[in-house]
Amino acid sequence: MGQTVDLYSRFEVRDLSEKDFAELSTCARDGRIWAFDPAADGVSPSGFAAWVENARCDHIEHGHRIVVIRDTLLNRAVGTSRFVPTRDPKEIEIGATWLGVGWWGSGCHERAKRWMIESTLNCAGIERIRFVVDVLNIRATTAIVKIGARHVALLKGDRVCRDGRSRDVNVFVLDRSTWYDDAKSRLMARISEKGDQPTPSALEVAAKEKRYSIVEIPPQATHDIRQDVLRPGQPRERIDYPEDGNSGALHIGVVIRGCIVGVASFYTETAPANEMGEADIRLRGMAVRHDLQQLGIGRALLQSAIERLRATGARGIWCNARTSAASYYAKLGFIQFGEEFSLADIGMHRRMYFDLQGPNMPRPTSTRQGAY
Repeated sequence: MGQTVDLYSRFEVRDLSEKDFAELSTCARDGRIWAFDPAADGVSPSGFAAWVENARCDHIEHGHRIVVIRDTLLNRAVGTSRFVPTRDPKEIEIGATWLGVGWWGSGCHERAKRWMIESTLNCAGIERIRFVVDVLNIRATTAIVKIGARHVALLKGDRVCRDGRSRDVNVFVLDRSTWYDDAKSRLMARISEKGDQPTPSALEVAAKEKRYSIVEIPPQATHDIRQDVLRPGQPRERIDYPEDGNSGALHIGVVIRGCIVGVASFYTETAPANEMGEADIRLRGMAVRHDLQQLGIGRALLQSAIERLRATGARGIWCNARTSAASYYAKLGFIQFGEEFSLADIGMHRRMYFDLQGPNMPRPTSTRQGAY
């Protein structure tokens, strides 16, 4: 393909390249993504490295064309899919699609599938598209049936899976005439139904089921939640922190159905003199959407950040925690230093510290947050 294809502005697709692997690896760390993949398990670094090697082999030796799906809002790769040659020169298989859990239900998959089907049927001589789905993968089977693909075969013992299970698969075919007569409009209707913003109830259900991804995001992607939760009613410029563009700044977001629902930012900054001498990372702007608090999102966000920062050799995290949130941070293992103090236009605060060389966070009982 070579060029980048716009999937309704928010998402885009292009050929997979080496520079995508680091971003994809952070989206792949959820076993639910790989539940029906007979060969790959990209959860661990070694497992993802094996997926990369298999992808290279399939591309070079078997002619698979592998594409990456990107979220332009967050400027990152979020999944992949494939065009696979078959023995029939009039047929192409589309499959091996995976997305980070945080983009499930976002409409990203449907948009990518629509483009892949259209581009395939626009190729001279191609009359139909083939889909091969594990019989246990009800989610994928339902989606394929909904767009009008017809079932043509059940293949017993297609492959032996990683867990030793002998995999059975259903084979579906989507003909050119079916696509243009009916299936395309069905898929477009599904995309319209999903819209651009999921309902609050859909986000809550996904949060309770921990269907989210925790990934690095650009600083501007933190602004909406910073303002809504930490600086309501204040000028927009108050949420654009001077440190946001610093070298080494780390901005992390929790993504559910393509929406950012929690954020936190970390900067290389030593704690004030004579306090917390080992603290070399400052936490600012930690917040979770009001309607999704007390669901464990804040803890998961902070735990992910701790793992990343420990890997860099950082010694400790400090923050100016709102007094109202100090007990929350204490339950996560932060220690309070010094006396309470006031910050203009925000309120009373406590300075707190987390030792990155010490134990992991204890189990929390509250998820109220607010680090200035």
